[in-house]
Amino acid sequence: MSGATALYISKHRPSTLIFGLSPDKHALSRMALYWGVYPVETKIYTSINEMIDKEKDLLVKKKLLSKGDKIVIVSGTNPTPGGSSLIRIDLL
Repeated sequence: MSGATALYISKHRPSTLIFGLSPDKHALSRMALYWGVYPVETKIYTSINEMIDKEKDLLVKKKLLSKGDKIVIVSGTNPTPGGSSLIRIDLL
């Protein structure tokens, strides 16, 4: 929600795209200034699995990702800044 995880990842300057997803417009504005981060506005979901499924579909629909791409999902289930508690490697 805050974009803090996108900032932490951005500081390592990975060679891949970083999508910073948040429903918060202020967080999206901040993430637009982070190195290599592409901010994407999302909805608020009731479960982490619903969020992952819907947002993967959204990124494919926007042609930001393609079927067969490997992705790493880093997310927080806790609203505390820096509270990322999920890392998942997935294949679209």
